[in-house]
Amino acid sequence: MISSDIRINGALIAHVHAKNISNATGRGMARYAWTYHDIESGKVEHGEVIHIRDDGAAFLIAEILLVRTKKMKGGHRAS
Repeated sequence: MISSDIRINGALIAHVHAKNISNATGRGMARYAWTYHDIESGKVEHGEVIHIRDDGAAFLIAEILLVRTKKMKGGHRAS
């Protein structure tokens, strides 16, 4: 399980939480269920991501934020 707060000028704007839902315990690929809480709107989003554990925790959070951003933009990255 991993979680991360996102703050701007000290104010909490979002919280990301992820949990390994696969049987992976080594350093290979694992599936994570994630939750993104938008503090201001109260909106909660859910999803899943495949993550290579060797890439590390910061990369897992970055992957989740990228997937969430793509979902918000209809599957296309913002230019």
